[in-house]
Amino acid sequence: MAGMQIETFLDHQAILVNQAQPVHFAVRITTAPTVASRPKPAAFCLVLDRSGSMAGEPLAQAKAAASLAAKNLRAEDQFALVVFDEEAQTVIPLQAAKGRKNAFLQAIAKIESGGSTNLTGGWMLGRDALRD
Repeated sequence: MAGMQIETFLDHQAILVNQAQPVHFAVRITTAPTVASRPKPAAFCLVLDRSGSMAGEPLAQAKAAASLAAKNLRAEDQFALVVFDEEAQTVIPLQAAKGRKNAFLQAIAKIESGGSTNLTGGWMLGRDALRD
């Protein structure tokens, strides 16, 4: 692809044979800014696991990713938010993002970890939000 640059990084200059040690590998991909815009609005339903196993850093990272997605919505895009632990719940029904991003971000920030995991209920509620 023209204009794409790929850089790789290892945290060791040499890796010794028959010596177990962690090795960290990173890839940085950069491209020229995209000029074309998406032709149609997107309908986006985020299904977020807030079960007890997500407590702490995992939930914080999931909420940060959810907030980033909400911040990048266009006004004509639609957004819904479903959370689940032992029960699935629609926090934000599918609606246009125009004028609602701050409300979306506030709803995401209020999510707290809960009980056990009902993955099927969360996925089904998210599917139904988009189907409607």
